[in-house]
Amino acid sequence: MFEGIPYLTASLTARAGCGPIRSLQFGEPGRPFDNAMVFVIAPTTGPFDQDLGFSYTPPPGTTVVTIAFQRLVQRGGATVSPMVLVDGCGDWHTFVGGGPDAFH
Repeated sequence: MFEGIPYLTASLTARAGCGPIRSLQFGEPGRPFDNAMVFVIAPTTGPFDQDLGFSYTPPPGTTVVTIAFQRLVQRGGATVSPMVLVDGCGDWHTFVGGGPDAFH
C-alpha cells in the first residue's frame, strides 16, 4: 500500500439518526480521479489501488468508513470528487482532496 509515499486519511460517517452507511460512490464510475488513488482501509480492507471512479458497499451496520488516498504523481494536489455517501437520510455529496502541501 503506501510504500513510504505520503498519504491522507479521511473518515466518512453516517449522519446522526440516519442509520448505517448503505453505499459510497467515489468519483464518477469509470472516470479517473484527479491525480489520486483510493484505498478503503476500514471497516474491512479493500478495494485498494483504485484510480477510477467506483462504488463501495460496506458491511451491514457500518457507520464509519475510513479511506486513504495518495497522489499518482508526487507533485501537485489530488482530489476525489464527487464522493456520495448514502445513508437512511438519503445522499450526502462531498469530496476529499489536498493541495501539494497537504501530503507532507
